[in-house]
Amino acid sequence: MDIPFNTQKEGLKKLEDMVKERENMRGCRWYDVWQEDCKNFADKLIKAGADEKDIAVIMGWRVDKECY
Repeated sequence: MDIPFNTQKEGLKKLEDMVKERENMRGCRWYDVWQEDCKNFADKLIKAGADEKDIAVIMGWRVDKECY
């Protein structure tokens, strides 16, 4: 999955949206696919210079923890 972004802020917002969608898939077979897509996009953001701590926080969000 190739998701374009123009700024790191835009990229982080897209990752946040992906993680929310991933959590909506929890418990179904698509969850693992979304998990891998989120990881790949996070790696792309890190390569573009995004802060790894910001990425880690976003990737760790879970709906059941009410972290949104």
